[in-house]
Amino acid sequence: MLRSAKSLFAFVLVLGVGLASTVTPASAAADKVLDWQVIGEGAGQCTISASGAVTCTVQGSATGDHIGKGTYDVSSTLGTILGPNGAGGVCALSSGTGMVTAADGSIVFFNVTGLQCQEGLSSNPPAGSFNGTYRITGGTGRFGAAAGGGSLTATFANSPGGVFAPGGVSLIKIDGAINL
Repeated sequence: MLRSAKSLFAFVLVLGVGLASTVTPASAAADKVLDWQVIGEGAGQCTISASGAVTCTVQGSATGDHIGKGTYDVSSTLGTILGPNGAGGVCALSSGTGMVTAADGSIVFFNVTGLQCQEGLSSNPPAGSFNGTYRITGGTGRFGAAAGGGSLTATFANSPGGVFAPGGVSLIKIDGAINL
């Protein structure tokens, strides 16, 4: 009996050592792919440069996974205008950059590309929307090695001061995955 107990103990020990070697080391456990969602409200505005380029910016306060209460700032420049849409405005390809700042001051930087559309005639101050994707390009603080991406949508509200002028409500939603 003693001999079979020793054999069983040796088998369990070898099995345990084998399983332990497949466990992820603590340093690798820090790299995690997590769901990431940020929702925010603020102001938006579009400006026209001397060269005629239209750049739209939305910024404000945000809350979300892994940031707590923070802020967002996204800017995109309109490229090729695709023509009129069914709402009486136009749509254009758009690209730019953005950042989300967490409650602790850590920042996530990202690039955006997508489609920006007006919801009305260009002679009125039209409301608009941006639908696109983002790719995380880096960060600071605890987001220093961040990577990831997903979808980004933003809306711009009319305001009495002009096209997307400050004072109109802007909303943003960022959905995707982040690797910390």
